[in-house]
Amino acid sequence: MLVISLLTVATIITFLYLKPNQMEKIESTKNLDTVSYENLPFLGSQDAPVKIVEFADFKCPGCKAWSQKYLPKMKKDYIDTGKVQLFFVNYPIINESDTAALVGKSIYKQSNSAFWKYYEMVYKNQKSETENWATPTFLFNLVERENLGINLEKLKTNVEQKTYASDVQEDINLAKKAGVHSTPTIFIQGKEVAPFDYTKIQQRIDQEFSRQR
Repeated sequence: MLVISLLTVATIITFLYLKPNQMEKIESTKNLDTVSYENLPFLGSQDAPVKIVEFADFKCPGCKAWSQKYLPKMKKDYIDTGKVQLFFVNYPIINESDTAALVGKSIYKQSNSAFWKYYEMVYKNQKSETENWATPTFLFNLVERENLGINLEKLKTNVEQKTYASDVQEDINLAKKAGVHSTPTIFIQGKEVAPFDYTKIQQRIDQEFSRQR
């Protein structure tokens, strides 16, 4: 009985002294089996058999590289051919990224296609991750210059009033629950592709597509 009691006390003490990031790792599932896709920006047909989720930060240099070098390949080979439907989830982990995420979410609420134009133009105009460039003024000017076909005044109001801040927080909660620790991170059919490598992503897509046929 004494041994059991000592073990119980040790377990409680260990739990109490865990750091927050350690507790997150314990709660992480490393999968997206319960993800709700209907509230996420998407590319591709709803009938596509392979579902991919991209977790990204608009100030992340690696996310910019993914968007410009690899996403076009995926779009041509898998999305446009009806094999893959891609979803986007904000994970703003760099200082000031939450503003870019909020603007993007507010645009998506008006138009899914406008969101992807925003996605491209933000990465195209991305500056150093150490600079405080992703301000509302900078982003609004980009949107106005690119003429995304949305109501700009409504966008400004939604961002200023943080209308969709809770939606961005839902994205963050999803990322944490899935055990995402860096960006970009890709999940295929609910499972993370790690380490992040486009060849591995292609292999997983082909494997999953073959299973779904």
